[in-house]
Amino acid sequence: MQRSVDLPPAAETKPGSLSALLADLARVPEAAVGASSTPDLLPGARIGRFELIREVGRGAFGVVYEARDLELGRQVAFKVVRPGTADVASDQILREAEAIAALSHPNLVRLHDAGRCEQGPYLVLELLQGQTLSVRLRQGALPSDESLRIAIQVARGLAHAHQQGVVHRDLKPSNVFLCEDGGVKLLDFGLSRAFGRRAVDGGTPDAMAPEQWRGAPEDERTDVFALGVLLYRMRTGERPFPDDSGRTVLSAIPAPRLDVPDAPGLGEVIARCLAKDPVERPRDGAEALALLEALQAEAPSSGSSGSRVRILRPPSRRRRLALLAGGAALVLVAAAAMVWGRREARPVQPPSVAVLPFVDLSPGHDQEYFSDGLSEEILNALARTEWLRVPGRTSSFSFKGKADDLRTIAGRLDVEAVLEGSVRKDGNRIRVTAQLVKAADGYHLWSQTFDREAAGIFAVQDEIAAAVVTALQVKLLSGQQPTTQPFRTSDPEVYNQYLLGRQYERLFNVPDYRRAVAAYERALALDPGYAPAWAGA
Repeated sequence: MQRSVDLPPAAETKPGSLSALLADLARVPEAAVGASSTPDLLPGARIGRFELIREVGRGAFGVVYEARDLELGRQVAFKVVRPGTADVASDQILREAEAIAALSHPNLVRLHDAGRCEQGPYLVLELLQGQTLSVRLRQGALPSDESLRIAIQVARGLAHAHQQGVVHRDLKPSNVFLCEDGGVKLLDFGLSRAFGRRAVDGGTPDAMAPEQWRGAPEDERTDVFALGVLLYRMRTGERPFPDDSGRTVLSAIPAPRLDVPDAPGLGEVIARCLAKDPVERPRDGAEALALLEALQAEAPSSGSSGSRVRILRPPSRRRRLALLAGGAALVLVAAAAMVWGRREARPVQPPSVAVLPFVDLSPGHDQEYFSDGLSEEILNALARTEWLRVPGRTSSFSFKGKADDLRTIAGRLDVEAVLEGSVRKDGNRIRVTAQLVKAADGYHLWSQTFDREAAGIFAVQDEIAAAVVTALQVKLLSGQQPTTQPFRTSDPEVYNQYLLGRQYERLFNVPDYRRAVAAYERALALDPGYAPAWAGA
């Protein structure tokens, strides 16, 4: 007799649980998988309320059937995973399903149900009619209008996932489904990282961003890179980088540029998405979506959508060597002239870094005061560090909300490096992503993501400040490690009210001054010894 275990109604599963479960099963040793082999299910078999009709696909970790939901009278896709997975705890699977259940969007495949039978865990998804993008690409490149239409729907799904704090991490043609009705569905969140959850190692080499190859912190821009790969492949029928175990992706060689006559801005958008440095990419799916929709709106209504695309490849290695050899003499002459003409050595400038206001990526976008406060605390900690030049708050915050290139900002502030980041606060959980960028070449000196409870925000401030100092190789005297200790309180809510007061105070009007005083007073009521609140009040 087969046993079915359904999810409770309150935890209705949505896209992502399928692959989350398969990812867990994939980590079970091969010996364990084969330890208890069970015959495959046959058409006509019943599992709970589901009757299998026919097999429609088979993979390394499961078999997919078309099935009928006998209670609801609808056709579904029923996937049963390989047997021998008794060690995979059901409650762990359900917790993962609940984490992904926050996603509900027309461009994300829907998971209806999950359970366990004698053959092992199973999942029930909506039955899609159509083909994957990988199958469509076998026919060759797609025209610009079709490429934009598909990419826009993928970006909409990503924007929703990013808004909920989920990064897909495995966006590729086989995970994009082209429905017969023209819709596009994003599949497989098995390698995704949800806010507050540990990321699963892995990825698909064809679409992995440089930070994935390096094992560096990943964020929404990792998905934007993969979206750029999708667009490049749709429009050219080729991959932007060769299959060389990530060597080209990790090199300084950029992706080939595209000249797309019927969509002039498309090549530039793809180049931005494929930037090696995450700082130069669109920030998330929503920003990429805005760029793509603008391109679609500007596309000529009567132009040819199938015009030939020119791939402007970087110079070959032989040509680069020839160019280097040809310019070597000029470089040597210039260097000799500089040495000969140098009369007096210039004084060595101490290392310098500008702290830009961190961006608020919280679901409600209502934590700007908190992200500004975090940026300012880090700035103050670095400013107290000997032998480190740090522009003041007024200078650094003048670039808030502007889309200037980081190298341009560094030039205006006369600094060697720029620290930028984002803050996502959801309830009692905080995620801070920070990256230190070298102004000379735009490459990362350091980057990291911190997931903490709200009470740990002070430790995050110190960790970021210390990491920046280490990356800049500043020589500190003993005991001079940067810290925000002078501004601390034992109660995170005291700090939150203080930052809220600072935000109101800077609005420079009487009603907000009163709100600021009230916030400071609430902080002092919780911690009468908190000096910064006394200074504000």
